[in-house]
This record gives sequence, structure tokens and C-alpha cells, in this order.
Amino acid sequence: METAGLLKCTAYSAYRYLWKFVDWIFPSKFGGCGRIGFSWCPDCLTQVKIIQGPVCEKCGLPEYKDATCRTCLLSSPPYHSLRSYSEYTEPMRSAIIRMKTYSDYGLGLSLPNYLTSMFKTLQWKIDAVIFVPISKIHINQRGYNQTDLFAYPFSLSIYSPYLPRSLVRIRDTRSQIRLSAMERRTNVEGAFKADPTFVEGKNILIIDDVVTTGSSITACSNALLQAGANSVYGIALARPIIYNPHLIPGGV
Repeated sequence: METAGLLKCTAYSAYRYLWKFVDWIFPSKFGGCGRIGFSWCPDCLTQVKIIQGPVCEKCGLPEYKDATCRTCLLSSPPYHSLRSYSEYTEPMRSAIIRMKTYSDYGLGLSLPNYLTSMFKTLQWKIDAVIFVPISKIHINQRGYNQTDLFAYPFSLSIYSPYLPRSLVRIRDTRSQIRLSAMERRTNVEGAFKADPTFVEGKNILIIDDVVTTGSSITACSNALLQAGANSVYGIALARPIIYNPHLIPGGV
């Protein structure tokens, strides 16, 4: 193994052992079921609804007719491809909320394992990992970006450079909750700016906790491409799925 790869592997191992030691001293409590001693309960893991089967090659939503869904055919997103690990249902929903509320580093170490296994099946060639920046209001309230908790260990696990300062939010936006898809796009349009020094000519992977309409990933992708990025990919822990029975074999 090359020296650089060995150092990255060592860094990842050290990071994992550090937080395992912390968990041993201060046993964690899983936010989904409250079980002591587990940052991510193995029983709850079996209840996670993993997104499987045919998905749109662009946005990653379940697609049972063609490789690309009708929405992406009508208006192709700026990113190359977007994937999500699971549906935004229990217990993943509680785990993500716990990261947002309690700065749970244990979950931040456990959840990237599933993103890593999914990423390895995609065969994407990327040069750097970043995360979706949150507003200054949320930073001041929480003191951290919850996505950073698992984006950093994820970057270590795939031995890719982590560039958290390459993309910034240049204006605060309204909460996306209860906004329509069009309102979400308008809300975050032009809200981000990328630094060409870090991203020019590179294939960038954006990490987020939850993707709903993809508006934030789209806005981030536009900023990165404007700064000279070669291409942009996206991965999220979860997304809400509203199944259309007309797309499901045997559906009505």
C-alpha cells in the first residue's frame, strides 16, 4: 500500500478506536429504541427500509419503467447521480434526529458504515468529499453541522480527501419543512458558494443526512460546477419515499 493510503487507513482506524474507547467509558444509548450500550442497535438495523431495486440513475428514486425517471428526463439535475441508503422512516428517522439534537458521535461513527458499503457498489470515481452547509442560525443553535459527524468518518473509510471549507452557505434560508418542491428550489437557489481553489477540475461527492426533493443538493451542485468542478455526486442517509402504485409491478 502506498504511504498516503496507509496514512489514511491509519487515520480511519485511530478515529474508530477513539470513539469505541469513549463508548466503553460512557456507554451510548441508541436514540431509536433507547437500548443502552449501542450507538446503533443491531435489532433496529433489521427494521431499516433500505432502498433497493431499480432506481432512477440520476435522482435515485425508485423507477420501474426506465433507467431515468420522467422528472429527470424533463429537467435533468446538475449533479451526475444521487443515491440514498434508506427510507426516512423509523428507526433511521430517530437516529438522524438524535444526531441533530445531541451531537451523537457514536451514531456518526456507525452510520457511515452503511454509506460506505453502498458507495462501493456504485463505482463512482471521486476526488473529494464535502457536506451540505447548514445556516448560520442552525450553527449558532447547535454549535455543529450534524452531517459533519458522519461525513468525516465516511471520507476516511473510502480514503478520500475531506474538504469541509470548499463549499459555504452565503445566505441563511427558511426552513425547508412544509415548503413545496418549487418553494424549496427557490429558497436555496444561489445560497451556496464554492471555492475554485479546492474543487476546480475535481469530481466532488456531497454528503447529506436527508434528501427530500434534492433542492439543496441541486443548489450545491450548481455552485460547485460554477467554481469549476468536473462533476458532482450526492449520497444521503435517507429520503422520504412516496410510492406511486402505477410504477410498481402489480400496483393499481
